[in-house]
Amino acid sequence: MVLNVCQLPINGNCLFASVSFSLLQLLTTDGCSLKLQQHSNSIGITGDRTWPELIALFRKLVVDEFLSCNSVEYSSFLLSVEHLSYEETAKHFEQDGFFDCELGNAVNLQLALANILRTSLVVFTPLENYPILTIVPKNDPMSNVPVYLALSKSVRVITTLLFKVAQMKNYLTTQNC
Repeated sequence: MVLNVCQLPINGNCLFASVSFSLLQLLTTDGCSLKLQQHSNSIGITGDRTWPELIALFRKLVVDEFLSCNSVEYSSFLLSVEHLSYEETAKHFEQDGFFDCELGNAVNLQLALANILRTSLVVFTPLENYPILTIVPKNDPMSNVPVYLALSKSVRVITTLLFKVAQMKNYLTTQNC
């Protein structure tokens, strides 16, 4: 297994771009389950979409998830009273680059994405006490292979760790994407 770090721009879309990139890599590996491939296609995630299209799609899917019957699950993570209602805040996520609000914290977005994709996310963090987080979807995962993500404290960007099963060595490399 080879994990490559791919740095993405800090523009409010980095989590969505990171998940898109990593998921598309996973969908093209031999280890990807047919169920995950079919599910991804059914929600519109296909390799022929452009990055802006995938990011917009993920944003719409997150808003739909935030406003679904699961909304109580996400609103329970809110600690303060914001000026906008939960529904208004959730709808802001359809806007390109929107990220910075309490509902946009990493846990809420990652949990929503795991639930949407029906696959686990493994997140490498710069946090000393929580170096690796596993975000598991509410329903049974459709794949035994998770989507890998990393949070980089030094450059404050979300980077993608690409899962590649074709190579035999275990090492970490950095590349520009």
